[in-house]
Amino acid sequence: MRRMKLYAEKLPNPKYIPKPYKPASFPGEKVQIEFDSLADFKRQLARRNRICNAFPMRPLGWDSPNECLEKFRLSVT
Repeated sequence: MRRMKLYAEKLPNPKYIPKPYKPASFPGEKVQIEFDSLADFKRQLARRNRICNAFPMRPLGWDSPNECLEKFRLSVT
């Protein structure tokens, strides 16, 4: 095949197609929040903080931040 100069044709790389926006699926992931007013933003932020602070985290020994805070308060008093 080399004598006849027949080589395998190299195909071009496929064009990059970006993935569509995906909302956050776990705490700590960056999130895009849409809000109408400051009061609406405060309400959404409070809801998100309630969810995130009840989620167990590995650095805290698989306790949630709320549980760690409660353990700390009990150990101090």
